[in-house]
Amino acid sequence: MKTVERQLFFLQPMMMIMLLLGSFSVMAQSDNFIATANRSEVPMDATLQVTYTISNANAKAFTPPNFTPFESLGQSTSSSMNFINGKMSQSKSYIFTLRPTQEGSFTIPPAGAIIDGKNVKTNPIEVKVVAATSSQNNGGNSSNNKDIKDQIKDYLFLRAIPSKTSIYEGEQITLSYKILYRVDIRDYSIVKTPSYDGFLSHDIELSDDKRARKIEDFNGQQYNSILFKQDAIFPTKPGSYTLDPMEAEFIVAVPRQTNSWFQQYEQHKVDVPSNALKINVKPLPLAGKPANFTGAVGKFDFSVEYDKTETKVDDPITLKVKISGNGNIKLLDIPDFELPQSFEVYDPKIDEVISKKSYTIGGSKTYEYLIIPRGGGEFQFPDINFSYFDLASEQYVSKNFPGPLVKVEGEALENNNFSNTGISKEEIELLSSDIKFIKTNAKLKAASSSKNLITKPIFHVLTWLPLLMALLLPLINSKHKKLYSDAVYVKGKKAHKEAAKRMNLAKKLLSSGDDKAFYNEIVKSIWGYLADRFNIESADLSKTNAVKILTQNGISDNLITDTAMLIDDCEMAVYAPSAIGKSKTELLLKAEELIQNLEKEIKSRS
Repeated sequence: MKTVERQLFFLQPMMMIMLLLGSFSVMAQSDNFIATANRSEVPMDATLQVTYTISNANAKAFTPPNFTPFESLGQSTSSSMNFINGKMSQSKSYIFTLRPTQEGSFTIPPAGAIIDGKNVKTNPIEVKVVAATSSQNNGGNSSNNKDIKDQIKDYLFLRAIPSKTSIYEGEQITLSYKILYRVDIRDYSIVKTPSYDGFLSHDIELSDDKRARKIEDFNGQQYNSILFKQDAIFPTKPGSYTLDPMEAEFIVAVPRQTNSWFQQYEQHKVDVPSNALKINVKPLPLAGKPANFTGAVGKFDFSVEYDKTETKVDDPITLKVKISGNGNIKLLDIPDFELPQSFEVYDPKIDEVISKKSYTIGGSKTYEYLIIPRGGGEFQFPDINFSYFDLASEQYVSKNFPGPLVKVEGEALENNNFSNTGISKEEIELLSSDIKFIKTNAKLKAASSSKNLITKPIFHVLTWLPLLMALLLPLINSKHKKLYSDAVYVKGKKAHKEAAKRMNLAKKLLSSGDDKAFYNEIVKSIWGYLADRFNIESADLSKTNAVKILTQNGISDNLITDTAMLIDDCEMAVYAPSAIGKSKTELLLKAEELIQNLEKEIKSRS
């Protein structure tokens, strides 16, 4: 007995030391994983924002706490990376917007995550909920009784932001359309676009960097911001205009209030319109307006080029007039000019190149004329002029190209009679036509006579194969009938095949330029595979639930971690592709590899 007591006497200090070392280890890890709230006291008619931040650590499988008695209105994530004195620091934050449902003092439990391979929890948060600060409305309903869709609209906005609201006729306005949100957006689609009556419009192509999710202030609070569309519009006449709002349909995931430790979500469709815009369009000034002005507004260069100034009768001359620069390219035109009567001029071929990759629309417009001399002699061609309104100086600018002296070898044309010339206008037009050669010495060859059909092997194959199949079909059906009568079994069996179909569609979208559709197909492929293979209902699809079910089915920890991280990357990529630090091809390959590895592991256990 004394020996046992002596052993316990020596073991107790060692156990205490081990427990202390263990607690220090957890505390060291938890320093990288903290929970904060934007206020410690919240009125019943206000909201609370809780942020969980993971700093400078490799974190996986983030699990939010049960927020009861608070109602979660949605969540968002943000990432940041900084370089200070050559050292890099990075963090990822999970932001939840909560609404209190009762008064009192409450403790929000810690959130959990796997950091550097260890289960770590944050600090709890103490919050006091006090009475509402605003009185009830005339109908007797407080803001807490608002419909869930109305509550979502308090944290989700579609904004139309004009570069200017007062402009000149023909001047460009750039309209930026942004989504500002503090809820969990799963998908969105544009259901109504502005008509832009009285304006000429162009889509501006947005780079991945411009589409990347950012944080910005709006109405005194921080929101996630995504620029998803930019339009350049040009007014065609002066006046006051009200632009119709854009409308979008959003699918927002809202956490359910349950007693389960695993967070469940329900999805709501919400229609959100943008703000209407009023635009005032001023007429261009009359003072100094050139007689040959045709409506060009912006900043332009002008060039004129003749391919030759010496030619022969009926030998065409090509004239190219090119206007390039920034402004209302689509509306550009050049003044009419009149050539000597001995020349026949065809309607110009117009080549228009418009660049839509920058904030300001630019490009060029080239007019190519075909000029046919119908009589010989020396002719003075007229000057060609071009004028535009320069927005920087608010003055008209005129450019002039002097007409050349053109020499035509041949007999002079009398009385402008073109009928005696060698080439007609119609013949010139036929020169550009393609004439297909028709072979005239083709010979038809009679088909060789075939042997007797019954002597060929194919006859016997076609005769006996249906009979053989008829005998085997009942045996095959009886063997598989029991298995395929189970809908869950059939669904799971087809899970990999259905996921492969979606992956193939994603591959087709890889180079289409429609990044949102590409990332959506990958997300659908992963969620669809998990739902089909493990019989998960659509309403129960969540990362937390997926991790739980994979664990229950004996999937390895590494594969579960890969699944959770890929779901995070894919859902982030839908709204902020540049934030995930992976190319589209890399993400596609990772998704394919994940589904293949899951399928192999499942089959190896069956």
